Amino acid sequence: MGSEYGRYLRLDRLLALQQPVTGPEAGRRHDSEHFFIVVHQASELLLKQVLLDVHAAIGEMRGTRVDWPLVREYVERAGALVATLRDVLRLFEHLPVDEFTAFRPGLGSASAAQSHQFASFLALMGIGEDPSPLTAALCSAAQREGTGSEDFARVVRSLGELASTVGEWQRGHIGVAERFIADAPGTGGTAGVAWLRRRQRPALPDLTRFSRPP
Repeated sequence: MGSEYGRYLRLDRLLALQQPVTGPEAGRRHDSEHFFIVVHQASELLLKQVLLDVHAAIGEMRGTRVDWPLVREYVERAGALVATLRDVLRLFEHLPVDEFTAFRPGLGSASAAQSHQFASFLALMGIGEDPSPLTAALCSAAQREGTGSEDFARVVRSLGELASTVGEWQRGHIGVAERFIADAPGTGGTAGVAWLRRRQRPALPDLTRFSRPP
């Protein structure tokens, strides 16, 4: 009989989701692919919470009366999660390149570039063709309530820290790709590292309008 902890977290289902294409008989290669899957699944779980918190911050700023400390709480938690995502990338230093190269064909066309959550997050950060919904909500709230309060200034600073951490995460992702595939195309049909570099842009670019002189 499973424990209450296991039932609450649905661990039986969660821990059954790691299914390497490489069979256990492959030994080290199977273990390396399992590690690769775990790191990506953990990243997607963290990203799910990031999206939840960013959307919650947007929703609060769109409300009739903004609770700025609550907005800051959501933004800072999202920033801490993105910092963890950045640090999770360092785990790939423990995946030998030759092992990745060996199991990579089994990935087929699967690529992190196909992550719907990743694409949604970039859009929320204004990294793309459209303005950031996050800074749009901030602008709207600022027009209604003004920008003179210290609580508002704290939210702006927290958003700036989030944007900076997103940039570090992007650079870390490029570094991982450079180590594993160099100039080779990505598994999803992209140009690999060159494609990642083209997509690297500052997060929350419209935030500068709220910067205060030191």
